[in-house]
Amino acid sequence: MSAVGVGAVFGALTLGSVVPRHPPLALLHASAAAGCAVLATLSIVEAFWLTALGMFLLGYASVITAAGCNTTLQLGSSDELRGRVMGLYTLIHGGSFPIAAPLIGAVAERSGVSIAFFAWGAGGLATLAVLMGARWRLERRRSALASAP
Repeated sequence: MSAVGVGAVFGALTLGSVVPRHPPLALLHASAAAGCAVLATLSIVEAFWLTALGMFLLGYASVITAAGCNTTLQLGSSDELRGRVMGLYTLIHGGSFPIAAPLIGAVAERSGVSIAFFAWGAGGLATLAVLMGARWRLERRRSALASAP
């Protein structure tokens, strides 16, 4: 857990000092993918120091993803809608844990922690791929509509 905490601190320092005011969407995608990939990879790691490194990277990527999404939503929302947008973000972000925690606990209890790590990492990567594909299709439609006479 210390490795996750140290990684989170370094992620926050990176996001606050290196990344521009508006975190690029590509950075958010990359950090989310990296966190999920590390989680899936941890399912096969047995060495303590490799596990500590993986947990550091997981904390690093998690803070960049969470704080970057929060920053992007707040800066991209109009003043009139910011409270509603952040309320919805908090509901989705915080509300997913009470649903996901028992599910991942059941997988870990039934199949083992390694399988649970892999399932959640691979599931996160698959979900990210679906979301990125949907965004790409939406942007393609918008550009087609904008260029149509």
